[in-house]
Amino acid sequence: MAELFAIRSDGSVGTFCYQRLRLLQTKFDLYMMANFDQELQEQMSASHRDFYNVRKVDTHIHHSAAMNAKHLLRFIKKKMKRHG
Repeated sequence: MAELFAIRSDGSVGTFCYQRLRLLQTKFDLYMMANFDQELQEQMSASHRDFYNVRKVDTHIHHSAAMNAKHLLRFIKKKMKRHG
C-alpha cells in the first residue's frame, strides 16, 4: 500500500496522468462534435434502453447492512493476501 502511495505522490506521475486525462477529454469532445447528430439519433431510436430512461432505482440502504471500519479493513487485508 505504501508503494502505491509513493507512486501516486510522485510529481511526474501526477503530471502524466493529468495530461493524459486532458488528451482523452479533448478526443471525446472532438468525437462528440463530429458525431453528435448520429449519437442523438441512436439514443432516440432505442426507447427505454438508455441511462436516462430508467424508471426507478432503489437507493434505500440500511446502515446496519453496511460494513463497519473493522470489517472493511479485514476484507481489504484478506483480498490483498489472496490476490496480491
